[in-house]
Amino acid sequence: MNCAENKLDLQDIISKARDQFEDILQFVTINASGKPLHEVERNIFGQLLAIGRTLLKLAVISMGAGDMGAVHTDEKGVERKRHGRKERVYFSIFGKIEILRTRYWSRGFGEIFPLDALFNLPENSYSYLLQEWGMSLGAEGAWNKVTDFLKRMLGIDLWSSCLERIASSTAQDVEGFYEKQKPPRADDEGELLVVTLDGKGVPIKKKTPVPKKVRLKKGEKPGKKKMSTVTAVYTIDRHERGVDDIVKDVQSESCSNEKTSSVKQRPLPKNKVVKATLEGKEPAVEELARQVKCRDPDGCKEGVALMDGEPKLRELIAKHLPSFCIILDLYHVLEYLWKASYVFYAEGSNEATRWVQCMLRLLLKGEVEGIITYLRGHLYYSDLTTSKRATLEKVVGYLDRGKAFMRYDYYLEKGYPIGSGVIEGACRNLVKDRLELVGMRWSISGAESMLRLRSVVINDLDKDFWRFRVESERQRLYGNFSDVDDSQFREVA
Repeated sequence: MNCAENKLDLQDIISKARDQFEDILQFVTINASGKPLHEVERNIFGQLLAIGRTLLKLAVISMGAGDMGAVHTDEKGVERKRHGRKERVYFSIFGKIEILRTRYWSRGFGEIFPLDALFNLPENSYSYLLQEWGMSLGAEGAWNKVTDFLKRMLGIDLWSSCLERIASSTAQDVEGFYEKQKPPRADDEGELLVVTLDGKGVPIKKKTPVPKKVRLKKGEKPGKKKMSTVTAVYTIDRHERGVDDIVKDVQSESCSNEKTSSVKQRPLPKNKVVKATLEGKEPAVEELARQVKCRDPDGCKEGVALMDGEPKLRELIAKHLPSFCIILDLYHVLEYLWKASYVFYAEGSNEATRWVQCMLRLLLKGEVEGIITYLRGHLYYSDLTTSKRATLEKVVGYLDRGKAFMRYDYYLEKGYPIGSGVIEGACRNLVKDRLELVGMRWSISGAESMLRLRSVVINDLDKDFWRFRVESERQRLYGNFSDVDDSQFREVA
């Protein structure tokens, strides 16, 4: 295509854009009369997509084809000769367009297209904006729902497998993005630095298909799960409370949707970052330690680690964050106290409730040893059934193994958080609400990619992430070549 032909194409497209705009004006001022307003919206939106596609083609053609002369020398001194032009398909949010680019080639060094670098075209055929929208939708719902939405709204026909490949590629940049994040400002942080972690199962595809059963055996699951490690890091101000305050909070949260004044005045977490991974507990804790070091490089803040009773997680926190005060989540302990109450009283009875409240008060006063002694006494001297004895032994064992992390009288005095509602919410929002949808099964790599992408969305960092992602791809694909002056193209064009 020579210069004259290029100008002719430009004039044709400009004329088409003007005609399309006149069509919209005519529809709005004349043809829309008497139509329901939502139908007017639908018609305008469809016409705007069409004119958007035309204007995008205009922008592409106005830049020429990236012709830099008969020979191009790159930053490494490699010379490539011009070898005609090659068309490339590009899927934008407005639809598919074709981009004609000048090709430079040299034996042993391959081909390059200067226009690709100028436009920062992605490695695949899908615009970064379309990828961003697809990944944001995919972080919230199933891939087939995303493809249906894009088809219905934008007229773009994508396969779920295509979105999955984009997700896999995009997720590889997530950890690099987090590592580049600046820590929050000191005046925007709370007094205490808190880490919390828990496990949440993800349904995983079986390696070999198994025959479907009409009815599963007792306790048999339709698939298998792999445990993800969910983590959260945040700061929070101290919140000193008394035993009565905690008991009221527990009663309020378990019996009513109404919050007590103590709950309403509770300080909120600041600059919370939640993540999840299937790569194992130790890598997850190592990443927690990295975040802690970034947010508190001098180790000045008091650190608190909230968790359930899993010994392995406590060992890893002690190893990687030795200065942190480990606290066994009060609500996990309460679950065991409720189990013990049903050894003595009927489920749902007022007696069971009063018993748990009595044990809770003792627990909050730092008398966990007294509770253990009391329950052990019943093991030795009470006439219990085999099942009730097994339940009580389990409760006593749990309390005994975790008693060093149940110093709630000390924690309340220091104003430390003692409930891990943050991580419970993260397990639900980050994992369950997306990866445990009905009938869903994941490959390990697919689940890991989704956990990474979803963390970016939940942490409200998706806009920053996509800027990082696009720039990272620009450097990877084009390096310094993408800094070329676009005026060279316009002059040749």
